[in-house]
Amino acid sequence: MRESVIFDEDIFFWPALLVLCIVFSCQPPTPSPATQTGSPKSEANPFREKAEALNEAGEADSALVYALQGAAVAEKANNWPEWGKSRVQEGLALYYLSRLPEAAALMPSLEEKGNATIPAGDDFWGVYYNFAAIIYFELGDFEKALQYGLQEIAFYKANGNRKLAGRCLPQYFFSYRSKGDFDRSAEYAQSELQIFLSDSTTSATAVISSYNNLSQVYYRKKDYDQAILSAQHALAMLDKDFPEKDPFDLIIAYNNLASAYTEKGEFGPASVAFQQALKVHEQYHLNTNIESTWQNLGFVYRRMGKYREAQVYLEQALERQKGLYGDNHPSIGKTYRHLGYVANRLGDLRGALSYYQLALKTLTDSFPHENILANPAVQRVNAYLDFLLTLRDKGETLRQLAQQEHNQQFLEALYRKKQGPFACRRPARICRQTKGRHS
Repeated sequence: MRESVIFDEDIFFWPALLVLCIVFSCQPPTPSPATQTGSPKSEANPFREKAEALNEAGEADSALVYALQGAAVAEKANNWPEWGKSRVQEGLALYYLSRLPEAAALMPSLEEKGNATIPAGDDFWGVYYNFAAIIYFELGDFEKALQYGLQEIAFYKANGNRKLAGRCLPQYFFSYRSKGDFDRSAEYAQSELQIFLSDSTTSATAVISSYNNLSQVYYRKKDYDQAILSAQHALAMLDKDFPEKDPFDLIIAYNNLASAYTEKGEFGPASVAFQQALKVHEQYHLNTNIESTWQNLGFVYRRMGKYREAQVYLEQALERQKGLYGDNHPSIGKTYRHLGYVANRLGDLRGALSYYQLALKTLTDSFPHENILANPAVQRVNAYLDFLLTLRDKGETLRQLAQQEHNQQFLEALYRKKQGPFACRRPARICRQTKGRHS
């Protein structure tokens, strides 16, 4: 079973940036009746609108100040819809500032207060559902991210705004892709692109993001020629000069292009595209999410057999990911898995086994990671493909250790019967059952 490039549910850099764009595109065109201009309860509006504009402009520190002011004024006036929207902007500002736990901590009280004071049809709920989907996606809870994404789209449909519902389709796209349902993910990505191309008012940035989405899902469906074509469409549009051009779209497109080239075995074009992505990071001083580009470049070096270079980039990515997410995020599990592969190829079999244990611990909270020979009785898994591939690679390392150290204990661990939904008498069967597939 060959390996594939890093991109999918676990990196969250690409999905998060794209989903965040939807927060602003999914704002209803008119405010709710309680907050119309001239209303005695409208004093909070300018603060929230300023926070929204600052968040969109990337000035999260200032956005946070205005969002807090807006929430305070709205609460004093008992203007709870405006209070709720200001708190959402507060949460987005915290997210942009890489303060994810604080952003997540807002949700329980915000939803409880909203249910008690804000009508079900108020436009606050569309904004809140989107925010909740983003945060749960970042936390690696794909089921809840999908749940809130579906609620957002249902909300706009119920309010007769099918256009906004269509523009929120990426919530489906990312969530189904994270769950490994690539056919459903492709359906929603194609629907989104068709809506955008048929609407002359759609911004170029939205179309570019849609092409990037399609490139990623074609990659996961192993249609690498279509993945390359979609990325090239995005890059062709980015070559044109338009005011709202986002350098992150360039980074995403270059990573998409490089990933597909890597799977085709065209490592020269792949490494060039990854280096182009790094140049954009440097040109625009964009350190945010650079760990994803490091991880992808480390992976292509791994595929090229340049294991020392791969190790450098993967370790850089791991250090930054742990600083951003802590120790238990699915994207870190993927990095551990690839570091395990590199350690194996460099001859450090016990080091490889340790990395695989860390990967399995990260990918499921039901794993008995303390015993390096244990196989899990799994109940919950955050990223299924990474989990299965880690089990495969761990099994191969155990076989190599048994041969190298003449220790039957490793073979016994390899063939020990597992329990749970992924039960299999011989882990090696995973390799035979999925031969020819990619992660």
